[in-house]
Amino acid sequence: MKPWFERDAKIIKFPEPEKKVIQMPNVASYPDFITGVSDLKARMGKGEISQASHDKLYTDLIHRFMRKEDVESPWFQREETLNEATQGNRGEANEIFVAVGLFLAFRDRELDAQKLYNFILNDIKAQGDNVSIKAQGPNGDLFKLELPIPKSLSNFLFNTDNYSTITKNKKAQFAGMLRKVVQVVKAEFKEQVTFIHDNERKDAVNISVLGGAGGKIDVLGTVTYKKDGQEITEPLKNMELSLKVDSKHFDQLSGKEMVRSFSAVTGVNAESVADASGLTEALKTISPLAAKITPTQSKKIDDKTRIGIWNQIIKVLYAENQPMNKFYSGMADLLTQKLSSSGDEKFERAIIANALGSMIEKGITKDEGKLSLLKFDRKGYKILDSTAIRKISVDMAQADLTVVYAVPGDGRPRLLFKDTTGKMYFQIRNFINKYGILRNYIETGDKFDEYTRFVSYKS
Repeated sequence: MKPWFERDAKIIKFPEPEKKVIQMPNVASYPDFITGVSDLKARMGKGEISQASHDKLYTDLIHRFMRKEDVESPWFQREETLNEATQGNRGEANEIFVAVGLFLAFRDRELDAQKLYNFILNDIKAQGDNVSIKAQGPNGDLFKLELPIPKSLSNFLFNTDNYSTITKNKKAQFAGMLRKVVQVVKAEFKEQVTFIHDNERKDAVNISVLGGAGGKIDVLGTVTYKKDGQEITEPLKNMELSLKVDSKHFDQLSGKEMVRSFSAVTGVNAESVADASGLTEALKTISPLAAKITPTQSKKIDDKTRIGIWNQIIKVLYAENQPMNKFYSGMADLLTQKLSSSGDEKFERAIIANALGSMIEKGITKDEGKLSLLKFDRKGYKILDSTAIRKISVDMAQADLTVVYAVPGDGRPRLLFKDTTGKMYFQIRNFINKYGILRNYIETGDKFDEYTRFVSYKS
């Protein structure tokens, strides 16, 4: 006999699902960039994923396949760690000048070149290799300065003859530099200094130099404070600084992953272009040759032998069938075709435009926060802050672009990405050094000037 609750109950069957549960794509499962792009496009077309999900997954896909090669190491052979340079570097010195200037401005609310000079030649020098200086402000705020002094920089930095502002030596390495730093700190960071001193909190401000850490941020300013019992640390406004010294490079597509990286940043199948142009086979051919003239191997052979091997590499890549030039030309044709597409092909155009726009922003910031670029030029300094960098990326993704293939006097091909007025957002420039190391630099164009603020130095 059945129990009453089973005998008397009305059995209601659960409804069958109309659709099966759709599993979200796993970016890590795609064997290559193009396969991932095609699958995401197909899934969105079927309604399996939304536009928002597609955009996020596509961004993740770019990050996965846009691998970066070590700037100093060729792809065919990782060189041993390079010894510390024996000569001081002006770029490293500028990072220290800016960091010390910021620290003094926050600590004292005032700054001049003489104070900066005295602090560097006395307080900083007395700290040794690793500087860590703390000070307390009148309102209870704490200020801390942290920076390394590389052995290669020490004598260079603390040599009084290098400071023309004080010694009047016109050939000094730091001619007028302290005066320029003072102008930048007082003009660009007055708001931050005022905020720290005039708010009613007790803040801890930390100024640090990170240039030697291998990232994009050279000088970082953070503030730590308490809110609702919780301690919060965050960057100060526009104080995630990258100091650019006479360079337009913001990224590169190089080494073993060169062709694959071209696919990732442009959104087109660069592998097929490399195969058709003969570049794939050419790269295989030069691999054992380039391995013979790396910086380490070159020390074991005479210059005549090294130059002979280098000429063989040049012949394979740029003479004979010119596979490198054909690859660049083929990429220009393919990108121009896709970027001018209409109708159903607009989707592919959007993918390429978004990939290029994202590449600009990611190449500059490397996902290291709201980076701001500061560059000391001869007649003034330039500021490209985090808001402007984001705007470049967005504007470029929406712009009508043309891609121009060019081969200037050096014989190395390049791709110029221009707007409808002919102004260049950026270029990809092929380069090979005397050790046979291939690089494809991504460099800013004159279009960046529209987003960059220039301030003349005061006399």
